[in-house]
Amino acid sequence: MINSSKLEDKIIQSGLKKKYIAEQLKISIQTLRQKIYNKNDFLVSEASALIEILNIEPEEANEIFFAKDVDN
Repeated sequence: MINSSKLEDKIIQSGLKKKYIAEQLKISIQTLRQKIYNKNDFLVSEASALIEILNIEPEEANEIFFAKDVDN
């Protein structure tokens, strides 16, 4: 389960627009939103690309992409 609030924070900190991020992942903005809010799952390749795009450190990536219990 994705920790949506931490991922949103990283996106805001990056200064990148979600549209740009979606384009880099080769998905629509709607699909990106669904994945961020746990309606659909990120593919491993998408998560890996997102980690690179947002410069997420490994420990923080674990907290975002492998969250056990989060309130979204």
